[in-house]
Amino acid sequence: MPRLLIFATPAALLTRVYTTDFAVGVGGRNMRKDVLLVQFFLAAAQTRPEISEGITRDYSRDGSGRDIRLTIDGVCGQKTTTAIRRFQELYDTGIDPHTPVAMIHDVRVDPATRTMMGPRQGHVLAIGRLNMLYRAQFGENAHSRLFADPLFPPELYDDFFVR
Repeated sequence: MPRLLIFATPAALLTRVYTTDFAVGVGGRNMRKDVLLVQFFLAAAQTRPEISEGITRDYSRDGSGRDIRLTIDGVCGQKTTTAIRRFQELYDTGIDPHTPVAMIHDVRVDPATRTMMGPRQGHVLAIGRLNMLYRAQFGENAHSRLFADPLFPPELYDDFFVR
């Protein structure tokens, strides 16, 4: 089941991270609720292009321009892995892939633990970047209230919020 991590010493970019319990994508366990969370973040990113430092990133299209918008269904199929791949490629545009601030482009979203750096490879985790992108696109208040987003899967509400 996905969970929320709140940093005791908040970083400048994030005070909280919504994370999976298990990896989603190629080689991941692809548990339904974990997949729902990753699909939610990817689908939200696909609703509008990101413009940062003069670079426009359209997460709703693959490299050939084909539409890859997701249906949030909890199943990690070809569309989900394609969306993960595209997110990893586009988000890191202009970043040296050998530096720790670049994600490993493994078509996989690993869970956060005590840090945003992956224990397997020492690079920033895709789940951290998905949270950062959501916060940048929709704001801190929206990031603290994911349940208010019309795309947020109702099935995840009780995993993060108290009614």
